[in-house]
Amino acid sequence: MHRPSPRIDLVPWCSRLLAYAGMLALVGLLPWISQEKAELMVLRSRYAELAPTEANLESVAKELHLDQGPLHLLGHWLAGLVRGDLGLSWVSGTPVAGSAWSAFLVSLTLMGFAMVVAFIVVLVILAPQLRALCTGTTRKAALTVPTLLTAFPSFLIAVILVLVFSIWLKIFPPLGFSSWSHAVLPSIALGLPAGGVIARLLSDSLQHAMREPWVRSWFDAGAPRPRLVSAVLRRALAPVVHQIALVIVAVTGGAVPVEEIFAIPGIGRLTLGASKAQDIPVLQAGVLLLFGFAALVGIAAQGIHRLLLGAAAKSNVPVAAPEAPRRSRDLLLPLVSIIPVILCVLLGIGRNPYSLDHPRLAPPSLALPLGSDAAGRDVLARLAHGAAFTLSFAIAVTVLCLIIALVASVMPRWSAGLVDVTNATSPVLAGLLVAGIAGPSMMSAAIAVALASWAPLAAHARDLLREAKLQPYIAMLPILGESKASTFVRFLLPEIAGPLLRHSFLRLPGKALALASLGFLGMGPQQPTPEWGAMLAEGLPYVEQAPWIALAPTFALILLSMSAQGFAALPPANTRRGNTKGQKQKGLTRLLQKAKR
Repeated sequence: MHRPSPRIDLVPWCSRLLAYAGMLALVGLLPWISQEKAELMVLRSRYAELAPTEANLESVAKELHLDQGPLHLLGHWLAGLVRGDLGLSWVSGTPVAGSAWSAFLVSLTLMGFAMVVAFIVVLVILAPQLRALCTGTTRKAALTVPTLLTAFPSFLIAVILVLVFSIWLKIFPPLGFSSWSHAVLPSIALGLPAGGVIARLLSDSLQHAMREPWVRSWFDAGAPRPRLVSAVLRRALAPVVHQIALVIVAVTGGAVPVEEIFAIPGIGRLTLGASKAQDIPVLQAGVLLLFGFAALVGIAAQGIHRLLLGAAAKSNVPVAAPEAPRRSRDLLLPLVSIIPVILCVLLGIGRNPYSLDHPRLAPPSLALPLGSDAAGRDVLARLAHGAAFTLSFAIAVTVLCLIIALVASVMPRWSAGLVDVTNATSPVLAGLLVAGIAGPSMMSAAIAVALASWAPLAAHARDLLREAKLQPYIAMLPILGESKASTFVRFLLPEIAGPLLRHSFLRLPGKALALASLGFLGMGPQQPTPEWGAMLAEGLPYVEQAPWIALAPTFALILLSMSAQGFAALPPANTRRGNTKGQKQKGLTRLLQKAKR
């Protein structure tokens, strides 16, 4: 008997088509969006000898195709895009395509080196767990090293590496990207945090997979160790393959500060310079290349995810992984990490962060416990007030991202396009766009980080929901009369809430670091507002003379990250009493009784 071929779901593809078309239109309309500044900027850069009269501005607008409305501008830009013509730079007047492509290849090369470093970091961190798997035991993941790696922002690691290995030891060159030696320091700066994130995600997933019953069955049956390790790794990789893809995209698109510090002619540095100079054609080219690369990585990740799940996704075999009980010592790391930050806030919140009465670059003393900055302001006061400022926005951004992720996960087919577009947007790139429209401020930075950061949570929630829906008892609920809304609220949401909340807390330091990164690049709050990223930027020129200026916000961010990720790693509180299964069984019993009646 002939079986009908499976129907192709067109909704996700339509969603992606609309999202990418909308993003393409937005990029193409950037000159029109900024047209109040475009004519004057181009007039000053290309025709400096002409006065900014109305006639001259109209002539420039006609040259830029801004005089016939947005549709004509978009059509002209799309026609050039089809021909491979990305226009001329508004600043230099040279073709954009060649320089943008060369810069993009440099960024791809840097990303490749950074991922090699990240792969080495992951192997080192996961080695104890893999060794335990070969002996038939389970081992709790070591959280300290990945926590420290993800706590350090890439630009801070880059500055430290330049100071130690380029200026003091003179081992590696500090600037450029023309030889293998130039790639060492920036690759380490980008690869260490990326490796920490991947290792943290893989460690949790690997620990979960190692506790599944089939692993013990295979081990007792004498399965070959290479085959067992391969099967467990395949099971552990499936839930996090999208997150690894996002790390790859983030390393490529979010390396702007590192490229700026090392003077690497990559696409991030090129786009940052174009945004500052309002060189819209170059900015358009950079955004297009980054989005195209992210789309390809997303497609590859989707294919790998389906390949890893494969037959397991079709078998409907229930997976029951016991949770580890919470121990008192698990609270040690997060509590010890957060106490110094709280003490600094309590000691400094009553001090004036704007007063200029202190000596410049004064070292720490009883009067100034953390010294003073280059303007003579109290570093402790600015650190305490900056904590409330930075952390409040980071928490708000995290909550907003979690809400958006839950909404997107409920309708994954319709939100697939938005997720793909968001994956292509690094916080720095979003910050450049938002700051160009609304101006640099903390609100602009928070909006940019939120717009660029909800997709990882949405991808994780989508994968968790997909696996949860494969459980047999979930498939029984519609037969027993349970509505879709009730199924989601009573069964699916509790099933995914724990991992998703832990992932959100894992991302909280990333939000704070993203805000600090935008402040470091000058796209956050302006002086004299105390903000941790701006404090880092102010203190870096004085690292050798007055290191306490940069070390204070640095250690604050590190301690915050260790605390948040320590809390995120705690097992659910109800696993101490082992009542999670009991609650689920009671709910199913009530449903069965309802069906009998």
